[in-house]
Amino acid sequence: MRKSIVAGMLQCAYDVAFKKAEKNTKASKLLEIFESAHESQENEYVDGIIEIAERLFHDAGVQYERRNRKGQSYSIAEQAAYEFLNWENMPWER
Repeated sequence: MRKSIVAGMLQCAYDVAFKKAEKNTKASKLLEIFESAHESQENEYVDGIIEIAERLFHDAGVQYERRNRKGQSYSIAEQAAYEFLNWENMPWER
């Protein structure tokens, strides 16, 4: 659930960055990160989205590194980033 909320926040940030990119350097850099990740989906670019998601969790005071019942670690920030990248495939976007 949290990852979907963060994916939605990333989508909102992408929309804002798109609208403000011409007049704002920070928005322009953010838009570049988003678009590079969408275009290539290579780890190097996806890592930028993961870092943004991690920052959102960190700023909210929410731990994003977790362990499942088997003791395997996973990151809900990483899951949120990939959900953001697959946003157009979500049922509500069809």
